[in-house]
Amino acid sequence: MGKFFAGLILSLAIVSIGGFVNYQRNAHLDQELEQRPYASLSDEDLDTLKQAYEGERQGLQNRLNAYPEDRTGVMDGFAPADLGGKLDAFDSFQRKNKSWRDTNRERLSHEIDLDKLNKEKSVRTRGLHIERNRVWRRLTTF
Repeated sequence: MGKFFAGLILSLAIVSIGGFVNYQRNAHLDQELEQRPYASLSDEDLDTLKQAYEGERQGLQNRLNAYPEDRTGVMDGFAPADLGGKLDAFDSFQRKNKSWRDTNRERLSHEIDLDKLNKEKSVRTRGLHIERNRVWRRLTTF
């Protein structure tokens, strides 16, 4: 009977140590869970925010699509001696280009926020926002 309990204790110790080592080895699985700025939002709020960002991003994309691809065309068609016309055209080009850059910067910012929202949605879909599921995943991944 003593050998049985000794074997059982030894087996339990080996499984426990193996589980601990495996848990530590799989710490990289939780890296995606470190930066979650939207973790405190409810699922409904997360969906609402995601739809709002998608709508705004699409509106910004539509505004960008309205700009001509070659915005330097505004500077063509002036006589070589028409310095005032060229300066006015250059000023107009600069204003339009700044407007395009600002709109594109805002669109890119929305895309970054959408990526964060999609990441949070993915974490919740896989159930990793629940501590028990994260621990189980780290213990059982080999």
